[in-house]
Amino acid sequence: MNILRSVALLPIVLLAACSQAPTIEKDVDPSRWLQHQLDITAISEWKLTSRIGIQTEKQGVSATLHWQQLLSNYDLHLIAPLGQGSYFFNGSPNSVTMIGPDKKVYQADNAQTLMDSGLGFSVYLDGLQYWVRGIPEPNTTFSELSLDAEGRLIYMKQSGFSISILRYKELNGISLPEKLVIRGDGVQLRMVVKQWEI
Repeated sequence: MNILRSVALLPIVLLAACSQAPTIEKDVDPSRWLQHQLDITAISEWKLTSRIGIQTEKQGVSATLHWQQLLSNYDLHLIAPLGQGSYFFNGSPNSVTMIGPDKKVYQADNAQTLMDSGLGFSVYLDGLQYWVRGIPEPNTTFSELSLDAEGRLIYMKQSGFSISILRYKELNGISLPEKLVIRGDGVQLRMVVKQWEI
């Protein structure tokens, strides 16, 4: 990583890192956690393809998710199995557009509103875009942070959710989550990432 970029990101990462002292495996160097956050935060554009399972009190849904992120803007393509339809989401910090199986265009201030109306459930994308990369959502308190022997996130609580990362994969020398379970707000989300692009 470019040393100037690392120095520029350091105050941001330290702010998040200092909000809760992590529980770490014996003999883990805490600087690994800091370096992991720096590495991930430096990636401003990424893509993933994942199998997801969503369980609520009323329904269970499985689907394929294609997610492309560029800074604060994103494109999500959610494909349900057995011809049940596809949903497209295009979002920015100020607005989100959804196109459902009916090909109609819906707009709202946030993705949660559109997901609730179109899918019958929602996920917290503001946090998920960070959790899926193995780091906390910035400027938001968290608790019960646990790290593995490599200094990577394996568990924490944030914004009313518990985030468990069960498996990582290496890509270009960077560890990215491969299997996650996120629980909270009446929803359980399981993700198995099939492909990362950074």
